[in-house]
Amino acid sequence: MKYNLYFSLLLVCALLVISGSCKKETIFIIEKKPQVTLKIDKVINDSTITLKWTKYEGNDFKEYQLYRSTIVLENNEFVSSNSIIKVMHDADSVEFTERDMPFAKNIDYTIVVITDPASDENSYSTATYIRPRTLLSATFSDVLINRDRKMIYLYDRPSGKISAVDYEKSVELASVDLNVPIGYCDLGDFGGINTELYVSTYDGWIEILDAATLTTKDRLYVSGEEALSVVAEKGKLFVSTTDRSEVPGMPNGPLKVYDRATKKLIGRSGLHERTRLLYLEGTDLELIDITINLIPEDITFFRFNSEGKAEVVKEDPYHGDYMISPSLAKSFPDGSKFITSRSGSIFNKSLTFDRNIKDHSGNYVDFTFSENADIIYCAVNAKNKIEAISYPSLAPLKTYSTSYPPLRIFRDGNILLSVSAGILGFGGDKYYLIDKITL
Repeated sequence: MKYNLYFSLLLVCALLVISGSCKKETIFIIEKKPQVTLKIDKVINDSTITLKWTKYEGNDFKEYQLYRSTIVLENNEFVSSNSIIKVMHDADSVEFTERDMPFAKNIDYTIVVITDPASDENSYSTATYIRPRTLLSATFSDVLINRDRKMIYLYDRPSGKISAVDYEKSVELASVDLNVPIGYCDLGDFGGINTELYVSTYDGWIEILDAATLTTKDRLYVSGEEALSVVAEKGKLFVSTTDRSEVPGMPNGPLKVYDRATKKLIGRSGLHERTRLLYLEGTDLELIDITINLIPEDITFFRFNSEGKAEVVKEDPYHGDYMISPSLAKSFPDGSKFITSRSGSIFNKSLTFDRNIKDHSGNYVDFTFSENADIIYCAVNAKNKIEAISYPSLAPLKTYSTSYPPLRIFRDGNILLSVSAGILGFGGDKYYLIDKITL
């Protein structure tokens, strides 16, 4: 019976072959290389780490090659650095301690298995270490300076990201992501010197952050859809809002004044919603605001008393005759004037136009001043330079070179600080450099 069954099966297969229905198949077996996995095992300190990887289990092992790739600053240029930092010929050697880490932010380590015979399908694995307090890679809209702490604050209005940077050492000290669009920020004294950073948010809050650590200390809800700007001065917070709701005993203007200690609303004023506030330095609570959402832009001058009430409110008499920019406005050191726009439009605090540094042909992105304002330093857009111009004559005095085109400039004593952006290659990462120029 068994033989009859086998014979029947063979006969069926033979008939299928004859009919072309039984085809011979070739099966290819692809042998994949064993894989390894790299990880950061220990962080000993910010510049020393231990890397570990799984052992390669193949019989064709020749060596491990450990690569390091990052961006470094060399001679004021951001360049790519790639190197083999270790070669190991023992398959059981699966650990390496990095003790010679470059001064860089994002450092990629890759372990590669070299086989014998050589293969085009080497096993490899990559791990990234983000080294703290190193190069600054960020996006920002504006910068504040804290000369007392030798810090600058770079903040990005669309994203709500803020970085605190030691500008003497050019290292990041702290960062925070508020995850909400923010407005113009300010520093203030509360229990010390420049102890707090005030951040206006587009959901109606003032976030009060510790100026050293950027941790949240307190919050203040100011109502309205948006809080677009905040100024902290003499124990008060002046906030530009979109809120015109009525409050008993107060006008319904969108510029609100709060007592910092109690967080209570103590005054209101303002002619326009959505403005950028600018404190006129050295004055007794004198401010201007510049409209953000109106074209042409308007300026309003305010003088507040010690109780937070507006005593003087004066409107711009020109309404578009001269160039104005809410994102580019700086007070003169004595508060008697302010400068705005890429042409360097200078106004007296009475809102009387003074002069332009350049008539409708300016290409400036920021300004700062000598101590008595007889020199205006002008950061030139898309050029690696800062122009020193005599005031009021406007005679050119000197040009200072920067590593990259300056975006924001400040003066600290006899040091001129330039915050510049450098991009590695086409479409590459953006890094920031702080030039320190001795005047």
